[in-house]
Amino acid sequence: MKGGFMRCNTKWSDVDDVLIPINCKKDWHWILARLNFKDRCIYVYNSLRSARQDKSANEYVKCYSELVPILLEEIKFFDSRPDIDTTTGPYEGKRLSDPFRIENVENLPVQTDIDCGVHMFCAAEFFVKGKVMGPDFDIKQHRARYASALYLYSTWKEDSVVESDDEAPPRLRRVGG
Repeated sequence: MKGGFMRCNTKWSDVDDVLIPINCKKDWHWILARLNFKDRCIYVYNSLRSARQDKSANEYVKCYSELVPILLEEIKFFDSRPDIDTTTGPYEGKRLSDPFRIENVENLPVQTDIDCGVHMFCAAEFFVKGKVMGPDFDIKQHRARYASALYLYSTWKEDSVVESDDEAPPRLRRVGG
């Protein structure tokens, strides 16, 4: 959104965590995965907590846990991260291409309605702001806050005659093609 700072073009070598929204299509459900390089782990934020829901969400995350390490090894990611010791801690006894550990984040608010998308956005927002989604989490309040922000943003865009492409960073031109 206009006025916000998007880090979508930040190199993975410059961050410790990557947030990944995941649509669990067969469950009609959204979860958030947080890839942490130092812990060698993918943390799963799932607003539907049960053994069946955890298993289903982890099946979606498993693909990332297996493919990301292979990608990181191929692009020599760890050569650009001297702060990560790949011989001790969570990396000890593992090959760089071994799957990342998957861990479900505990004590999250459980959704009672069809608000998994709002829960997912809130989990991302709270993580980025260093906050915890505690027992006082009020989904109705956050749903209203997001709806208001989107409405105000859309009216600003309409009044200012701004299109989304106007806000995007300039596209790089391909050379020779």
